[in-house]
Amino acid sequence: MKRIPSIDGLRAISVVMVLAAHSALTVDFPTELVSLFRVGGQIGVRVFFVLSGYLITWLLMKEEGSNGNIDLKGFFVRRSLRILPVYFAYIAVAAIMTSAGMINISTGGFAHAMTFTTGWLPIQDWALAHTWSLAVEEQFYLFWPFAFALAPVRYRMRLATALILMAPIGRLACMTMNMPWLINYSFIGNGDAIMWGCAGAMFLNRSPDFVTRLTAFHTNIVRCLAVAILFGSEACHRMHLLPVVTTPITITIQSVCISYIIFSVTSIRQGMIFTVLNNKSVARLGVLSYSIYLWQQLALFPADPTFEPAIWQRFPQNLVCVFAMAICSYHLIETPFLRLKTRMHSRRAAIPALDPSSETAPILNGNFGTQIVVDSENAQRKVA
Repeated sequence: MKRIPSIDGLRAISVVMVLAAHSALTVDFPTELVSLFRVGGQIGVRVFFVLSGYLITWLLMKEEGSNGNIDLKGFFVRRSLRILPVYFAYIAVAAIMTSAGMINISTGGFAHAMTFTTGWLPIQDWALAHTWSLAVEEQFYLFWPFAFALAPVRYRMRLATALILMAPIGRLACMTMNMPWLINYSFIGNGDAIMWGCAGAMFLNRSPDFVTRLTAFHTNIVRCLAVAILFGSEACHRMHLLPVVTTPITITIQSVCISYIIFSVTSIRQGMIFTVLNNKSVARLGVLSYSIYLWQQLALFPADPTFEPAIWQRFPQNLVCVFAMAICSYHLIETPFLRLKTRMHSRRAAIPALDPSSETAPILNGNFGTQIVVDSENAQRKVA
């Protein structure tokens, strides 16, 4: 049971792009670098979305292939143990800081965060603004596993494709109704990024040989082209160039590029990119990415005339604070619940429990379900 390379490295790069984008807003960040560092934040979040759909769908296919059915109860228990403890710990800390007058969060902001509805109305509270992406993930979890389990196999790809095709129309409708927050921060505007990951996993299962040939075709040139399209499309969208075109299709274009990159870096196991993505320090950063993403919001407050940041909320010491909080969160909160999840799963003794925040992706070997890996709280631990 080999560990699939590069996935944690992708997570590391994605969370660094988010940190760079948010750091660029903070006090004492070099003004001349703000535009350069801001462009990658949303791309980083979309990489997480595509990875989430990709890995969750592969997990569901693997369980169905091994057991003949899908244990939805077990799925939601594992998801809850992975996501909710540290998430609600963050909200609790934010509530304490609000009570102490250190930050300001509205009652509505807490209500949306607690119910995973952030993004359905305009976001006003920075400390909870990033919970929109967790809301999109949770709404995906409440829909796709049920649809996947209930739909006949031949209709699953059609369902994912239909949702992918509907999303640009939804974004265009939101633009027409002047609701930009729905485009940027809701499942309506971002759900198809996750569905591209779902479709990618099913396509890989259906046509592994084609995917292998695709990623082997002028690999370095196509990778560079995919990255250029990612950042070029995001720049055009941010500059509002032809919004009637860029608004509906930017996420579509980016999701295709991200899907290719995921296929490529998990199947091509040589070269400089492979070496960087699988460096131990880079992989460790990817393991910490969920905690980093959650806690960074407290330290990376945007510069505002009405807000005087504490010393730990100024650049660059705010980044040191982010990593300190993330490491503590991972070891004190995430790790105990990951162990509980592993023990629960071991009792069931069915399949390895993968998750998009700490585990890896399937090998492109053309033999469904024969090689799949787990990266739990201990990156070196292998679960058979």
